[in-house]
Amino acid sequence: MYRQQIAKILNCDLATARLVEGFMRLESGTLDNLSPAKFKREARIGFACVAADRVEAESLAKSYGL
Repeated sequence: MYRQQIAKILNCDLATARLVEGFMRLESGTLDNLSPAKFKREARIGFACVAADRVEAESLAKSYGL
């Protein structure tokens, strides 16, 4: 569910959205409590983190079972 929202916001594939979700969870834990504006902002920040280090992003996503 979150990956589809992230992919739509960022116009990216679901594989990248999965990595972004990992960074979003690192900051927020649960994503249900984020307002739509904060969800978008966190998605953009997470996307920048993935771009900076995709290998670390993969490790983080796996740590959340994503």
